[in-house]
Amino acid sequence: MLKTLRFPSVRRSVTRVGSVAAAVVLLTGCPSGDEPADETTRDSKIYVATISELADQFQIIDPIPDREPVLYVESFDADGVPLQVQVDVVAEFLDVYDVRFVDEREEALDDEFVRLPVRRGGVLVGLSPIVEGTNPTLRVELYADLRDVRAYQYTVAELDDGQWGVVGAPEPVAPQGFVTE
Repeated sequence: MLKTLRFPSVRRSVTRVGSVAAAVVLLTGCPSGDEPADETTRDSKIYVATISELADQFQIIDPIPDREPVLYVESFDADGVPLQVQVDVVAEFLDVYDVRFVDEREEALDDEFVRLPVRRGGVLVGLSPIVEGTNPTLRVELYADLRDVRAYQYTVAELDDGQWGVVGAPEPVAPQGFVTE
């Protein structure tokens, strides 16, 4: 599935595992949110499937050897991505990508440069809300800098093994969340 093999440092992996474990412990002690567990798990799997497909499609790699590529993730949903879904997505990519959900786009952009590239040579991924249907869809946008913004509509389906996967080719669409003009 991945086109580039990476061997992360033990220190970085242990730190990230500790962070994810702490978040999981905090979440299990918190009262349940508005979203049922089944829907949270489903949404996590859908976001993982589409981010995986996007990362494979664009062969996202880090310019610095032995460092995971940084994927900043922004939600285009006014309610954001539920915390448990964020934890699930980060945990799924733990040894492949350094996934960081952002509340404000400025957290991901390097404002010291005119074209506002993404910090640490990373990419900013924008996720629309999941549109329900027989096969749900969502718009995913990829921002590298002000002049390099791409958007695709992904269709996903539940697979026989209970996982979710992208079906068909992503359809190019006009960016809506990362409109730069």
